[in-house]
Amino acid sequence: MLYPLQILCLWVFDKDKVVFVCDNFTPNKDIASAEQIHVTHQSAKKAGLTHYYGGGTCSIEHVFLPVKGLVGPWDLVIDADSHICIYGGIGAFSIGMDPTDIAVGMVPGETWLRVPLPCNPLSEVCSSRMEEPPLHLVTGW
Repeated sequence: MLYPLQILCLWVFDKDKVVFVCDNFTPNKDIASAEQIHVTHQSAKKAGLTHYYGGGTCSIEHVFLPVKGLVGPWDLVIDADSHICIYGGIGAFSIGMDPTDIAVGMVPGETWLRVPLPCNPLSEVCSSRMEEPPLHLVTGW
């Protein structure tokens, strides 16, 4: 039986930019968790992903990725974890999405993000109210 993740991993857009970290399910608490990790491991292996971390090879993702140098200032990080906003603290933009949206985005390497006009410092609405867009507000520093 092929799982959706296994199918999508056959067409990952960049094997160096897609990262799997299995921190929430390792060590495995039950059979279902073990099976999920097994499918993820097999999918990453089949796709030839450079960055697969699971089964005791990682710690908490949000600490682990910056330490490994995989996330830094000005990076865009899309994740299925609700704590992903922590990357703003190191100057990266991060957003949590549904796992299905993330999986679909792994194939073309792109997704749609809507930035509301009042929040976009480069928009005409914002620019017309200020002489200079507040670019210092774009980062998480």
